[in-house]
Amino acid sequence: MNKIKILVAEDDQINRKLFSYILKDISSELLMAADGMEAIEIFKNNADIDLILMDLKMPGMDGYEATAQIRQINTDVKIIALSAFSIDTEQRKAKENGFNDYVSKPVSKVLLMEKISNYFEM
Repeated sequence: MNKIKILVAEDDQINRKLFSYILKDISSELLMAADGMEAIEIFKNNADIDLILMDLKMPGMDGYEATAQIRQINTDVKIIALSAFSIDTEQRKAKENGFNDYVSKPVSKVLLMEKISNYFEM
């Protein structure tokens, strides 16, 4: 199994712990950001990140703006949107704004792994 370098941008500490648990077996390195600005800084300093899980609603800079700025640096990195809203319009908006995919919260480990395996060999 190929392990991947993952950045999780999530403002909720409990959710960050949950992602650490879910992703521990597939990540070579797991980086955490509490907001969009921090996510951009971490990405700039770690050009080899394979996957970003980006919460859409964070204080300060939201996931949409952070993704727009990351896309100016790298158009190939895989970015999956995370949101408590599972409505189709939110999913469509995420796709239109540079995200590769979308997962609604609460996150299902099975669904998240399925989405990740669409982009990486697990």
